[in-house]
Amino acid sequence: MLATLLKHLGDKHASLQRSTKEVRSSIRQVSDAQKRVQVDVKTAILCIMKELNKRAKVLVSHAQKVTDGRQEKLERQHWAMTKLQRHHEHVLRFTSWALESENTAALLLSKKLIHFQLQRSLKMMVDPVEPPRDMKFQWDPKAWTKTAESF
Repeated sequence: MLATLLKHLGDKHASLQRSTKEVRSSIRQVSDAQKRVQVDVKTAILCIMKELNKRAKVLVSHAQKVTDGRQEKLERQHWAMTKLQRHHEHVLRFTSWALESENTAALLLSKKLIHFQLQRSLKMMVDPVEPPRDMKFQWDPKAWTKTAESF
């Protein structure tokens, strides 16, 4: 009787050892799976960050091109306005000098030139100044998070 009980206990103990090994193996598998998932998630995050970085660089480059073009146009417009302003100042100074001069010969000799310069100055046109346009980057965080939720 005791020998039979002892044999049953030995069998049960061997079965418990096998079950313990299987549970320990399952724990390792779960732990390994968790680590693999963590690595996969981190890899996915890295890929998403790289893609966002690429797209951000494209957006920044596009914004740079737009602002460079706008700035170049404004600088050309400023140069043309400055040139026209200098021309106006020259015509005004010369006309004032000719009109205020005691020497009437200066006015008589320059009357045609003054008239031509005044007419020409009045006809010169400069593109109107465009109001500054505000450039903004608009994004909807809800849309981004919804997209991220679909992963």
